[in-house]
Amino acid sequence: MKSCRGIIIFAGLASGLWLWSGCFPVPDHFSGIGAVYPRVGQNNVTNAAIIMVRSGSGWVIPLTPDGGRSLGYTDKTSYFYVDRHYRGKSLRFLDTPGTSQWELFVPVQATNQWVRVQGYTNSLAITVFTPHQMLNRHSITTRDIPSANYVHLLDGNRTLNYKSDNDEFIYNVPERSLDKRRQNDDTR
Repeated sequence: MKSCRGIIIFAGLASGLWLWSGCFPVPDHFSGIGAVYPRVGQNNVTNAAIIMVRSGSGWVIPLTPDGGRSLGYTDKTSYFYVDRHYRGKSLRFLDTPGTSQWELFVPVQATNQWVRVQGYTNSLAITVFTPHQMLNRHSITTRDIPSANYVHLLDGNRTLNYKSDNDEFIYNVPERSLDKRRQNDDTR
């Protein structure tokens, strides 16, 4: 009986030291608003918004010689639509595989449509949607690394004009049509 109690005490001390030493993985979770994209009316009041929420979870070993080390971490970006009728309607159809380097959302004036533009390493994705469904998604391969600085929205956000050193096109949102004006044909 005495040896059994000693083993239990030793096991408790050993596991306590293991936990305090930082070798024991602990759960880690974060969640927060990444961005808010408003739709402002003529009276300068926000009528609706797209809210981007970033979250992640995993396991972390807090104390290692190199600092904390994460194990099996997963990230997720979710989008929600908010207006006076909807308090956080999930827009699951906007979830896409892979992570874009940047994105922007703009409402199309005098409609219930929105445009999302995402920049990836060598492509641009244009998504047209309403709060209820995706209407169109267009993926365009670019020769230059896409930048939000190359995107210009005109005519109440009905026309997207994109111009970089080697790429130029116009995307007509209502017609969902792409007009490539110029693309440098050099083979690099």
